[in-house]
Amino acid sequence: MNRNCLALVQIGMKPFFASLLLGFLCCLTVACTTADLHYHPLTSRPSGNWQGSSSRWGGYTETRKSANNYQIGFESYNRPSPEATAYFSLVRAAERAAIDGKKHFYLEPAKVNNSQQVSHFTGYTIPGHCHTHVETVEEILPCGDIIYVDHEITTHTPDTFVPPRDAYNSIFKVSRQLSYTNKLSNPFSSYQILSDASRNARGYGRPKLDPRAHAQMKTWQKQTS
Repeated sequence: MNRNCLALVQIGMKPFFASLLLGFLCCLTVACTTADLHYHPLTSRPSGNWQGSSSRWGGYTETRKSANNYQIGFESYNRPSPEATAYFSLVRAAERAAIDGKKHFYLEPAKVNNSQQVSHFTGYTIPGHCHTHVETVEEILPCGDIIYVDHEITTHTPDTFVPPRDAYNSIFKVSRQLSYTNKLSNPFSSYQILSDASRNARGYGRPKLDPRAHAQMKTWQKQTS
């Protein structure tokens, strides 16, 4: 995948229910894992009033600080969890190291920041409507003959008022320094982390790896075979 999986997106009440339905139909036909939906570069954040989650929101960030140092981050909006947020930052750090041909790297411990956001939705009215259908009724005349008569039946659905409401959202962010020379932690194995990710060792699904990191993994595999 599975970027075609539609996530639960909502910017208001009516789009919210439509997105719920689309997300439900998606997961009936495709196994949408956490990695499928959320492991990708950060390209979009929610704006205005929002609630729920979307595969378009959040993702990993990467800033090169020097030849041997990067800042690796990951942002999540309601989903995925703080634990997945920290893990995906580790996976991206391993990808960056593999892209640079580094089998080992050092990475700051993950400190996930959890902040709250409140969205205020105003009330609105769903207009009522009328529906007319025809029913055919059998009638018996005094003489005994049977005739069929069409009757129009009209039903009316009244207006529905949806009251104002608040949505409480959680935003998870982590930012970690990656270094090839500064011993910020015990050394991490790029190959091991990406191998574990590829076989879904943490249960978040199999992240779609950067093609450059994937190519380096194949090179390392050939060297050890």
